[in-house]
Amino acid sequence: MMSASDALILTVRICCAARAICLIELWLGAKEMRPGGMLNWGIAGLGDFSSQKAFKRPIEEWVALMPQWMFTTLLGLDALVLPALFILPTNGLLLAFAAVLHLIEMKRHYLSYDGADEMILLCLTAIAFGRLTHSPEATAYFIAAEAGLAYFIAGIYKAASPFWKKGLALMLITRTRLFGQQNLSTALQQHPRAASAFEFIFVLWESIFVAAMFAPPKVLLAILAVGLVFHLGCAWVMGLNTFLWAFGATYSCVFFCNQQLRLLLGSSRSNSLSVALALAIGITVAIMTFRIGGRVQIATTATA
Repeated sequence: MMSASDALILTVRICCAARAICLIELWLGAKEMRPGGMLNWGIAGLGDFSSQKAFKRPIEEWVALMPQWMFTTLLGLDALVLPALFILPTNGLLLAFAAVLHLIEMKRHYLSYDGADEMILLCLTAIAFGRLTHSPEATAYFIAAEAGLAYFIAGIYKAASPFWKKGLALMLITRTRLFGQQNLSTALQQHPRAASAFEFIFVLWESIFVAAMFAPPKVLLAILAVGLVFHLGCAWVMGLNTFLWAFGATYSCVFFCNQQLRLLLGSSRSNSLSVALALAIGITVAIMTFRIGGRVQIATTATA
């Protein structure tokens, strides 16, 4: 049996690996931050933050006014904090410090941060708060629920998109210069039905991920394995290297919650609830796919 503390320790250490990758990417892209680069802070720092909420505006303005040497110093400090946190993953002060440094880096590069950065920040902040309040179980449940919610929203959002359900999204993504992969793009264009099938499988998997909270152990491991394959594919095709680590960091908490919920509800009720959730969400996604697919076909015919 995995304890909540063990799950959170694993989460912290995987988050450290994700943060290390972020720092390496910043180091490799350092030339883009210099004058003439795409991330030149002399330009990016001119953003208008007046629309931000009152409690966020001072943070945005402070980061905007921070000189480059100070930000570079903070990156160096972060490079020291991460290995220390990896060795001492239960240290609340290090957790809070790592979360603050990560937030500053996100605000500094507000044009390029993504969902992986947000998940890392959420995990570090939640665990730091959990250490302060001595509530590891509640923290593990919170992180697992956040992971399930993130996947569910992503899946339903894609299910509502005609591009995803008609096999167009993967084709369009893999043809772009930023997220593309020429060989895969060519293969998908040659086999559009396979592209559509792959998209449906992954959208369905994202949508029913919440059922993993109650699924039998073997089914749970299969769902998590699909998640790792999915994020590995995104890293290979789209260059989204930190999503594998950021979302993978939540899996230990999902595993812990699955164990606890099955003990609380019993195997029979948990299995029934898992199947009911998967069927309800799966049928909903299938209906959305059929209806949206029909609309796209009609629109295409009318245009032709």
